[in-house]
Amino acid sequence: MRASEATLKFLTRYYDAIESADRDRISSYYTEDITLTFGNDPAIHGREKLLEVFIPILRRVRSLHHDIANAWEDGDVIIVEAIGVWNLLDGRSVSANAVDIFVLTDGRFAEHRMVADNTPLFSALEG
Repeated sequence: MRASEATLKFLTRYYDAIESADRDRISSYYTEDITLTFGNDPAIHGREKLLEVFIPILRRVRSLHHDIANAWEDGDVIIVEAIGVWNLLDGRSVSANAVDIFVLTDGRFAEHRMVADNTPLFSALEG
């Protein structure tokens, strides 16, 4: 079913934490043993490892904003369709459609599966 208003507010606060690039704020949304799977990449296990990978990417851009297009929930599973807008340090913006699948444990993300094509982002960062 469609995500509740409370879930949408929770997701908005999470994506705001991502946009802030604040390690502690972002960390507060993850269980210690979270597993992140991004597309076909190998899974990342553990909150600290996830932050070690993700925070340096956020530091290479001005911000990453998410516009939630749709969200659904069923028990402890949340599925989000979003548009990620990467605002680059040089003033350009790069957008990517994404789907996030979250599994919650005790109100935190224990599993996060992400599907997005970030090729335009990495091309812009390297070009």
